Amino acid sequence: MANPDSVPACIKALSSTTFVAEVKAPALAVLVPLLMRALNDRSMEVQRRTVVVIDNLVKLVRDPKIAAIYLSPLVEGVQKIAVGASFPEVRAFAEGALKTLLKSGASTNGSPPTNRDIQIETAEALSTLLFYLPGDLLSDKRPKYSLLVKSLEFQSLLVADLVSKRNFSDVAVWTRCVGVYMSVWLDNNRGTEFAEAVRLHYHAIDKVGRHYYY
Repeated sequence: MANPDSVPACIKALSSTTFVAEVKAPALAVLVPLLMRALNDRSMEVQRRTVVVIDNLVKLVRDPKIAAIYLSPLVEGVQKIAVGASFPEVRAFAEGALKTLLKSGASTNGSPPTNRDIQIETAEALSTLLFYLPGDLLSDKRPKYSLLVKSLEFQSLLVADLVSKRNFSDVAVWTRCVGVYMSVWLDNNRGTEFAEAVRLHYHAIDKVGRHYYY
Protein backbone atom coordinates (compact mmCIF):
# COMPACT_ATOMS: atom_id res chain seq x y z
CA MET A 1 0.00 0.00 0.00
CA ALA A 2 2.92 2.35 0.66
CA ASN A 3 4.35 1.60 -2.78
CA PRO A 4 1.64 1.67 -5.50
CA ASP A 5 4.08 0.24 -8.06
CA SER A 6 4.14 -3.03 -6.09
CA VAL A 7 0.36 -3.56 -6.26
CA PRO A 8 0.35 -5.55 -9.56
CA ALA A 9 3.01 -7.96 -8.25
CA CYS A 10 1.10 -8.36 -4.99
CA ILE A 11 -2.15 -9.12 -6.82
CA LYS A 12 -0.31 -11.64 -9.01
CA ALA A 13 0.96 -13.39 -5.88
CA LEU A 14 -2.55 -13.40 -4.37
CA SER A 15 -3.98 -14.87 -7.57
CA SER A 16 -1.68 -17.86 -7.07
CA THR A 17 -2.94 -18.37 -3.52
CA THR A 18 -5.42 -21.11 -2.74
CA PHE A 19 -7.74 -19.93 0.01
CA VAL A 20 -8.88 -22.81 2.20
CA ALA A 21 -9.57 -21.38 5.67
CA GLU A 22 -12.49 -19.16 6.58
CA VAL A 23 -11.61 -15.50 5.94
CA LYS A 24 -12.45 -13.23 8.87
CA ALA A 25 -12.37 -9.55 9.72
CA PRO A 26 -8.61 -9.09 10.44
CA ALA A 27 -7.58 -10.48 7.05
CA LEU A 28 -10.23 -8.43 5.25
CA ALA A 29 -9.15 -5.25 7.03
CA VAL A 30 -5.73 -5.72 5.41
CA LEU A 31 -6.78 -7.04 1.99
CA VAL A 32 -9.80 -4.91 1.06
CA PRO A 33 -7.91 -1.58 0.73
CA LEU A 34 -5.34 -3.33 -1.47
CA LEU A 35 -8.06 -4.87 -3.65
CA MET A 36 -9.83 -1.51 -3.97
CA ARG A 37 -6.62 0.04 -5.26
CA ALA A 38 -6.08 -2.82 -7.69
CA LEU A 39 -9.63 -2.49 -9.06
CA ASN A 40 -8.73 1.04 -10.14
CA ASP A 41 -5.51 -0.02 -11.85
CA ARG A 42 -5.39 0.84 -15.57
CA SER A 43 -4.02 -2.57 -16.51
CA MET A 44 -6.72 -4.94 -17.73
CA GLU A 45 -4.59 -7.86 -16.56
CA VAL A 46 -4.44 -6.48 -13.02
CA GLN A 47 -8.21 -5.95 -13.06
CA ARG A 48 -8.75 -9.51 -14.27
CA ARG A 49 -6.53 -10.99 -11.58
CA THR A 50 -8.19 -8.79 -8.94
CA VAL A 51 -11.77 -9.86 -9.65
CA VAL A 52 -10.63 -13.51 -9.67
CA VAL A 53 -8.97 -13.02 -6.27
CA ILE A 54 -12.12 -11.33 -4.94
CA ASP A 55 -14.31 -14.18 -6.20
CA ASN A 56 -12.11 -16.83 -4.56
CA LEU A 57 -11.63 -14.87 -1.34
CA VAL A 58 -15.26 -13.92 -0.76
CA LYS A 59 -16.41 -17.53 -1.08
CA LEU A 60 -14.72 -18.12 2.27
CA VAL A 61 -16.30 -15.16 4.09
CA ARG A 62 -19.13 -16.97 5.82
CA ASP A 63 -20.41 -14.33 8.20
CA PRO A 64 -22.89 -11.94 6.48
CA LYS A 65 -22.23 -9.27 9.13
CA ILE A 66 -18.51 -9.30 8.35
CA ALA A 67 -19.30 -9.21 4.63
CA ALA A 68 -21.60 -6.20 5.02
CA ILE A 69 -18.95 -4.24 6.88
CA TYR A 70 -15.75 -5.15 5.04
CA LEU A 71 -16.73 -6.26 1.53
CA SER A 72 -19.30 -3.63 0.56
CA PRO A 73 -16.61 -1.12 -0.56
CA LEU A 74 -15.59 -3.59 -3.28
CA VAL A 75 -19.01 -3.78 -4.92
CA GLU A 76 -18.86 -0.52 -6.87
CA GLY A 77 -15.40 -1.22 -8.33
CA VAL A 78 -16.35 -4.74 -9.40
CA GLN A 79 -19.59 -3.44 -10.95
CA LYS A 80 -17.66 -0.94 -13.07
CA ILE A 81 -15.41 -3.68 -14.44
CA ALA A 82 -18.38 -6.01 -15.05
CA VAL A 83 -20.02 -3.32 -17.18
CA GLY A 84 -17.14 -1.41 -18.70
CA ALA A 85 -14.13 -3.70 -19.13
CA SER A 86 -12.83 -3.85 -22.70
CA PHE A 87 -12.43 -7.63 -22.83
CA PRO A 88 -15.45 -9.97 -22.53
CA GLU A 89 -13.40 -12.42 -20.45
CA VAL A 90 -12.67 -9.76 -17.82
CA ARG A 91 -16.33 -8.70 -17.75
CA ALA A 92 -17.36 -12.32 -17.22
CA PHE A 93 -14.94 -12.78 -14.32
CA ALA A 94 -16.18 -9.52 -12.79
CA GLU A 95 -19.82 -10.58 -13.12
CA GLY A 96 -19.02 -13.80 -11.27
CA ALA A 97 -17.19 -11.90 -8.52
CA LEU A 98 -20.10 -9.47 -8.22
CA LYS A 99 -22.60 -12.31 -7.75
CA THR A 100 -20.38 -13.83 -5.08
CA LEU A 101 -20.04 -10.47 -3.29
CA LEU A 102 -23.78 -9.84 -3.21
CA LYS A 103 -24.50 -13.41 -2.14
CA SER A 104 -22.07 -13.05 0.77
CA GLY A 105 -23.98 -10.10 2.24
CA ALA A 106 -22.08 -7.18 0.72
CA SER A 107 -24.13 -4.36 -0.81
CA THR A 108 -23.72 -1.03 -2.57
CA ASN A 109 -25.03 0.92 0.42
CA GLY A 110 -22.81 -0.94 2.87
CA SER A 111 -25.40 -0.72 5.64
CA PRO A 112 -23.92 -1.93 8.92
CA PRO A 113 -25.64 -4.79 10.70
CA THR A 114 -28.01 -4.10 13.56
CA ASN A 115 -26.58 -3.83 17.05
CA ARG A 116 -26.50 -6.89 19.23
CA ASP A 117 -29.34 -7.44 21.68
CA ILE A 118 -27.30 -8.61 24.66
CA GLN A 119 -30.37 -9.35 26.76
CA ILE A 120 -31.84 -11.74 24.20
CA GLU A 121 -28.47 -13.35 23.47
CA THR A 122 -27.72 -14.05 27.13
CA ALA A 123 -31.25 -15.35 27.73
CA GLU A 124 -30.82 -17.82 24.86
CA ALA A 125 -27.39 -18.84 26.14
CA LEU A 126 -28.79 -19.38 29.63
CA SER A 127 -31.56 -21.54 28.20
CA THR A 128 -28.96 -23.70 26.45
CA LEU A 129 -26.87 -24.03 29.61
CA LEU A 130 -29.95 -25.11 31.56
CA PHE A 131 -30.83 -27.66 28.87
CA TYR A 132 -27.45 -29.38 29.27
CA LEU A 133 -27.32 -29.07 33.07
CA PRO A 134 -27.01 -32.57 34.62
CA GLY A 135 -30.08 -33.88 36.42
CA ASP A 136 -28.31 -34.10 39.80
CA LEU A 137 -28.06 -30.29 39.83
CA LEU A 138 -31.76 -29.81 39.10
CA SER A 139 -34.83 -29.74 41.28
CA ASP A 140 -38.20 -29.44 39.52
CA LYS A 141 -36.30 -28.59 36.33
CA ARG A 142 -34.54 -25.68 38.03
CA PRO A 143 -31.00 -25.35 39.39
CA LYS A 144 -30.89 -26.54 43.00
CA TYR A 145 -28.70 -23.74 44.33
CA SER A 146 -29.00 -19.97 44.13
CA LEU A 147 -25.23 -19.63 43.66
CA LEU A 148 -25.42 -22.02 40.72
CA VAL A 149 -28.05 -19.75 39.15
CA LYS A 150 -25.67 -16.78 39.51
CA SER A 151 -22.83 -18.80 38.01
CA LEU A 152 -24.93 -19.86 35.02
CA GLU A 153 -26.06 -16.27 34.44
CA PHE A 154 -22.42 -15.16 34.34
CA GLN A 155 -21.49 -18.03 32.04
CA SER A 156 -24.34 -17.06 29.71
CA LEU A 157 -22.72 -13.64 29.19
CA LEU A 158 -19.44 -15.31 28.19
CA VAL A 159 -21.22 -17.82 25.95
CA ALA A 160 -23.16 -15.03 24.21
CA ASP A 161 -19.87 -13.32 23.33
CA LEU A 162 -18.34 -16.55 22.03
CA VAL A 163 -21.40 -17.19 19.86
CA SER A 164 -21.42 -13.61 18.57
CA LYS A 165 -17.76 -13.97 17.55
CA ARG A 166 -18.49 -17.43 16.10
CA ASN A 167 -15.66 -18.89 18.14
CA PHE A 168 -16.66 -22.54 18.03
CA SER A 169 -13.32 -24.24 17.41
CA ASP A 170 -11.28 -23.11 20.43
CA VAL A 171 -12.06 -25.82 22.96
CA ALA A 172 -9.79 -24.23 25.58
CA VAL A 173 -11.73 -20.97 25.53
CA TRP A 174 -15.03 -22.78 26.10
CA THR A 175 -13.45 -24.70 28.95
CA ARG A 176 -12.32 -21.43 30.56
CA CYS A 177 -15.68 -19.74 30.04
CA VAL A 178 -17.90 -22.66 31.05
CA GLY A 179 -16.03 -25.76 32.19
CA VAL A 180 -13.97 -24.05 34.90
CA TYR A 181 -17.07 -22.58 36.54
CA MET A 182 -18.99 -25.83 36.31
CA SER A 183 -16.12 -27.74 37.91
CA VAL A 184 -17.19 -26.10 41.19
CA TRP A 185 -20.44 -28.06 40.96
CA LEU A 186 -19.17 -31.06 39.04
CA ASP A 187 -15.79 -32.75 38.99
CA ASN A 188 -13.27 -31.44 36.47
CA ASN A 189 -14.03 -34.09 33.86
CA ARG A 190 -17.78 -33.54 33.98
CA GLY A 191 -17.27 -29.77 33.92
CA THR A 192 -15.19 -30.10 30.77
CA GLU A 193 -17.75 -32.45 29.22
CA PHE A 194 -20.51 -29.95 29.98
CA ALA A 195 -18.58 -27.14 28.28
CA GLU A 196 -17.91 -29.37 25.28
CA ALA A 197 -21.59 -30.27 24.94
CA VAL A 198 -22.54 -26.59 24.87
CA ARG A 199 -19.79 -25.78 22.36
CA LEU A 200 -20.83 -28.61 20.04
CA HIS A 201 -24.45 -27.47 20.31
CA TYR A 202 -23.63 -24.03 18.94
CA HIS A 203 -21.08 -25.36 16.47
CA ALA A 204 -23.75 -27.60 14.94
CA ILE A 205 -26.17 -24.68 14.65
CA ASP A 206 -23.47 -22.57 13.00
CA LYS A 207 -22.69 -25.28 10.43
CA VAL A 208 -26.35 -25.47 9.43
CA GLY A 209 -26.55 -21.69 9.09
CA ARG A 210 -23.44 -21.18 6.98
CA HIS A 211 -23.69 -20.35 3.29
CA TYR A 212 -21.31 -22.34 1.12
CA TYR A 213 -20.46 -21.36 -2.41
CA TYR A 214 -18.86 -24.49 -3.75
